[in-house]
Amino acid sequence: MMFFDMADPCIICGDCIGEYRSEGHDMTEITPSLLYSMRFIVFSPVDRIYKLEIKSDDLKNLSALTEKYLLRQLDRNFRTLDYYRSVKL
Repeated sequence: MMFFDMADPCIICGDCIGEYRSEGHDMTEITPSLLYSMRFIVFSPVDRIYKLEIKSDDLKNLSALTEKYLLRQLDRNFRTLDYYRSVKL
């Protein structure tokens, strides 16, 4: 089991998670396939990123993780994103 730290962007193993949680870090659990996708996106040339094949569930998790990360890093909300969510529901 592994976790992604939203505040201090890094991957934490299951053995070390207790230490980080006690410090109040915002942790999100990630699966091995989600970790693979994240690494593929980060380390691949731009033209190869579109060749990534990912399962529907993993795509939803990747989307939620990246959205949460970006909103936290940018420290703001977007009205258009809020509107999209209201229309999508």
